[in-house]
Amino acid sequence: ETGSPHALFADETSETAAWIAACDEGPLNTAFVWRPSWSRAVALDLPNGLCAQSLHVRGETVTVVASSCFVHPSGHLAGQENEPCFAFVVFAIIGNDVDFATQTACFAGVCTQASFTSDGRSALITVKANSKRFLALVDVEAETLTRVGDGGGDLVGALSPSGDSVVSLRRNSSSVRVVVHVNMGGCFVQSSSVDISHLVALNGHDQGGLAGQSLVLAEDLVKATFVLSFSPCGRFLAVLDNRPAFGSASLNAGLVVVDLTNRLSSAASLRTSGHFASNDQCPRAMAWSRTGLWLAPPGTDDAGSIGPRGGAVFLSA
Repeated sequence: ETGSPHALFADETSETAAWIAACDEGPLNTAFVWRPSWSRAVALDLPNGLCAQSLHVRGETVTVVASSCFVHPSGHLAGQENEPCFAFVVFAIIGNDVDFATQTACFAGVCTQASFTSDGRSALITVKANSKRFLALVDVEAETLTRVGDGGGDLVGALSPSGDSVVSLRRNSSSVRVVVHVNMGGCFVQSSSVDISHLVALNGHDQGGLAGQSLVLAEDLVKATFVLSFSPCGRFLAVLDNRPAFGSASLNAGLVVVDLTNRLSSAASLRTSGHFASNDQCPRAMAWSRTGLWLAPPGTDDAGSIGPRGGAVFLSA
């Protein structure tokens, strides 16, 4: 009844679930909040016809990244505005209902992805403006936006649960690297990086490699090619190939895990490990929890093509 879901979210206690679903009429999508004790899911009424791009749930607070241009999880722009903008809208859960609480000022640009701290007070936004992409840290309460890094080829970023580190996936003509910035006195400074080209871009399933594919990351039908996420403890980073979620084949390892223990040292190397090296293994989605890891294994249709069927599996720590 709520439409086809684009993304699913939950709080740390799993007491509250929320999702963003497509709409047939009105805005391109709607955000919903639900608890097991409720008889129905509550739709969030965003102001001025804005669309829900991402959200965060903690306790009795729901923070929504609302945008005038919705970017589908595959990376394709589903709405277009001459002067695109986005804002943060905060809702309060009161009893069996969810009420509007406050809204920040609007920021210019198209928000393609968002990553929150565990308390929801700060968010790292991947912004596209004037045909350029950059990462920005937003303080939701202070309503300030600060750029992180130099914007040189960052595809997507993630903010650690405590807010002490920002990690981005950076691409150039010859490599794909995980780049780490750490908070030094309120300013994020690059501290370390590691090349993961051999795990994600040097095509292990087809021939040609990075050069032969003419930058395969840029010419794929799935534009948002990777999703980054921190473990709840902040030590590990997951780099998930987003293509299997939409029926496309993974280029190499479906999941890469980076151990960020040595992220404060530029001299020490970051350890990486690739998982699910074949297309019939690559998961469609994953989610960290404090007790294990949720994975959506690949489903196949009658012709053997990757599809949405496959359910979910929980790997206990």
